[in-house]
Amino acid sequence: AASDVYKRQTRTYSFTINGVNDNDVPSINFSQGLANGLIPFIYTAGNNTIVVKIINVYNNKTTIGTRPIRIKVLKN
Repeated sequence: AASDVYKRQTRTYSFTINGVNDNDVPSINFSQGLANGLIPFIYTAGNNTIVVKIINVYNNKTTIGTRPIRIKVLKN
């Protein structure tokens, strides 16, 4: 489902990916890109956990939408 992100707010999502640890380097790609004003951050949060934060840097509400994402993890 689509998620609204209000002005200057953040949405945070956590994903369980077995075998990931804090030495690994995750990256994220969005099918069709993101709406203007949204900036994604991705990082590991301990064993088996990837966190994605999407920040709205605009002064108006925007919608993340239902675009599929791809998470790639570079193993260290």
